[in-house]
Amino acid sequence: ATTTTTTIATPLKVGNSSVEQPIFGRTLASCLGKTIAAWPRPWLLLVGDSNWRHMFDYIGREFAKVFDTVAKALIPGEVGNAWFDQDAIYASEGRRFRLSFRFMLHPNHRLALWQQVDSVNKFWYSRIQQCRGIVSGKNIDYCTNGTQCREHNQPSAFAGQLWARGPHALVFAHGLWCFPLSAATCEVREETGRLLQTLGVFQTSSASAGAVAFPQKDQPEFALWAGNFHIVSHPRIHNEDILMDQSCQRNVAKRYGFPIFNLDDFINQFEVENDVGGFHMK
Repeated sequence: ATTTTTTIATPLKVGNSSVEQPIFGRTLASCLGKTIAAWPRPWLLLVGDSNWRHMFDYIGREFAKVFDTVAKALIPGEVGNAWFDQDAIYASEGRRFRLSFRFMLHPNHRLALWQQVDSVNKFWYSRIQQCRGIVSGKNIDYCTNGTQCREHNQPSAFAGQLWARGPHALVFAHGLWCFPLSAATCEVREETGRLLQTLGVFQTSSASAGAVAFPQKDQPEFALWAGNFHIVSHPRIHNEDILMDQSCQRNVAKRYGFPIFNLDDFINQFEVENDVGGFHMK
């Protein structure tokens, strides 16, 4: 199997910079929104950590400037260690399109949970949940025993045939939560690849017997597995760890034939301090 790596020839700024204005403004927001609206399944799904939550928020703010906002789904009352999924529907010249975000607090654990389909045949991409670490005494464990998630009932606008077959395009990022270090890195990333294969996210995937989490006929037409990028600082992760994770991801993706999205091409590595604050894209 071969691996496709999606790269950007010219590094882009994400968000504001003291030197440059953000490239993604109203013009590109209008172009992107109209493009999504024209898809057979007008739905873009982003899956990842807080970097991708910021991306969702940023794109959504620009969409709201040029399109009508039809509906938003957001679990109220974020408490302490809980993070939540988000959904929004916009309208372009009468055509509805959807932008969604799913938060990967514990990527492998949540991928495993997504293999399941509930009693009303509600596939994982239609769910919006709030997930948190498991509280044990005075401690909160995010990574050892998985996470706890609660379901949220979405507004009626998110139901119906327009969304029944899932997103047309999907970007999945495992992110930095529960990030494995040293020798465990490749073992954990192997599990990520296996779970993605079973989930049937990519066109090259074939769900295993009994796995109906993503019916093959409803696989996204376009899907990418996004890696991590070089950072400035983190309480426990260093760029050597990022490089190991990138290498492990490439090897797993090559074996399964998954296309990779190289996020480092969004970061000017010669001026990384201008583009990354700590471990977040600016």
